[in-house]
Amino acid sequence: MSSVSLRGVSKSYGGSVAVRDVNLEISEGEFIVLLGPSGCGKTTTLRMIAGFVDPTAGQILLGGKDVTRLPPRKRDIGMVFQNYALFPNMNVAENIAFGLRRRGAPRETIKARVEELLDLVHLSSQADYHIDELSGGQQQRVALARALAHTPSVLLMDEPLGALDLKLREQLQEEILRIKKTLGITTILVTHDQQEAMALADRIVLMDKGEIRQAGTADNLYRRPASPFVAGFIGKRNEIPADVAGMGDQLIARASDGTILVIGLPDDHPLGGKVTINLRPEHLILSREPGEACSDHTSLSATVTGKRFLGNVVHYELTLPWGEAVLSESRDGDHAVGDSVFVSFAHSDIVMFPEDSAGRRK
Repeated sequence: MSSVSLRGVSKSYGGSVAVRDVNLEISEGEFIVLLGPSGCGKTTTLRMIAGFVDPTAGQILLGGKDVTRLPPRKRDIGMVFQNYALFPNMNVAENIAFGLRRRGAPRETIKARVEELLDLVHLSSQADYHIDELSGGQQQRVALARALAHTPSVLLMDEPLGALDLKLREQLQEEILRIKKTLGITTILVTHDQQEAMALADRIVLMDKGEIRQAGTADNLYRRPASPFVAGFIGKRNEIPADVAGMGDQLIARASDGTILVIGLPDDHPLGGKVTINLRPEHLILSREPGEACSDHTSLSATVTGKRFLGNVVHYELTLPWGEAVLSESRDGDHAVGDSVFVSFAHSDIVMFPEDSAGRRK
């Protein structure tokens, strides 16, 4: 396994910038997920690491060695493509052995390695099957085994689960984690699916418009997003607009009808400015009695306007006194549409973003 370093890596196509000044350090054995919306530059970044796309600027290092201008075959990487790119005229074992044969490995070495990989991906009994006899999940495992055949130091995966249904995706996520744990290989996976990223990654690198917006653990990005874009892309959120006002020697955030939402804002919020209070649905706690008034919690009256049972949680749609609509997630299904309830939240669960003079969230 190898470390991976991207230093000021950019890629332009004519006047269009696909990736802009990406700097990223990936440790040996780390599982990194490049996450973001379509067209954000994540696949281009992966293909530059693989050597299929030449960067316009910057350096790419694998294990401390500059590989920026080396072709893919000299980079010691394994690649799993989005469409698997398997050979339909070969059986499972032949597909896995293909790269080893091209490298001139001895026949006995190939046979032993293929058997080892078939066992690793739980396909030993399908060794003689042709590709069209396999399910989508089995084809994905063949592609993974083929990418690992030559024992690469870095494994790259481009949307490997995108074509599978939800249940199969979840099963294959467990398989990928098991194989990653067994081999300890440095892994970089591209996806647009936030749940997949959170399930797999040691660290998530969230990209947008060719740039890294935030990199960190799933917990870090979820609980402490660096921007409204990150907060909105990772998980659900409520956005409550508020004005910054003074109350004695403290700054407060208040709703459009004057309801006090937060007391004791940091001094970097300008008096008279506007902010957006971001809260995750599970942080809005419902009750039939008002919560205790204190400096680190807020309790508000609300009306239940919608309810959806989703198995392990119930989604409640709520309307606050000044007309703001919010969503709460709870395991308590006792509240009915039309009920008057109280909703409370801890100030420690708030992420607050200022708005600029044009009303855009910074």
